[in-house]
Amino acid sequence: MFTNAIADRMHCSSDLRERVSTAVQEALMNAVLHGSLQIEPHLRNDFQSLLIVHEQIEAQLALERVAHSMIRVQALWSSTSLHILIRDEGEGIQAANPPPAQQDTGEERASGRGLLVLASMCDRFALIEGGRTAKMSFAR
Repeated sequence: MFTNAIADRMHCSSDLRERVSTAVQEALMNAVLHGSLQIEPHLRNDFQSLLIVHEQIEAQLALERVAHSMIRVQALWSSTSLHILIRDEGEGIQAANPPPAQQDTGEERASGRGLLVLASMCDRFALIEGGRTAKMSFAR
């Protein structure tokens, strides 16, 4: 829906539209899980941990703090670029901009790839405001 609204206001190639859609979905998921709900990323690496995460999500959703937390999505564009900012009210994250590639251990991880996905989808990606805002930039 967000990507359609952007496309209605500016010309987007199908490639740009797909990259923006993927990046916005990933950034929103990170904002909800790690910003608003404060779920630790390492807790989704195996099935048993997913059960714990499910219980934590249910407990967090009952908190008034979570019910009133906001995630803001802002889009700014010109004839040459599109910038999307997604802000949450969480505690932020300390991470490299962009994050370094993780070493291949031969094991599949269920978690921890979100920032790498964002960095690969965007022409430029940065975490700003202490990691509470994902700034995604795309050339048009």
